[in-house]
Amino acid sequence: PWPGNVRELQNAVAAELVTGALSSGRDASDGPEAIDAFHEVLAQELPLPQAKQRILAAFEASYVERLLSKHGGNVSRAAAASGIAHRYFQLLKARHQK
Repeated sequence: PWPGNVRELQNAVAAELVTGALSSGRDASDGPEAIDAFHEVLAQELPLPQAKQRILAAFEASYVERLLSKHGGNVSRAAAASGIAHRYFQLLKARHQK
């Protein structure tokens, strides 16, 4: 689990994306949608707040989808594995459901 709060996790992910650390050494299971969204946002040359929001949304969607898949769609187990509150995980799931 992440040792800090959700905002710290978001900032850490944004920093990793900006430095390009997430684009190296990935395989097909690393959430290609989030990586592709990162490159699309860079190509658009958006203002930082907009770019950060779009990248974070893509990361959250991939993260939630991957955890739900790993735990057979069980939200309680996926939330526990994520280290965030069940209610917040449900909010993320609803926000990014396709």
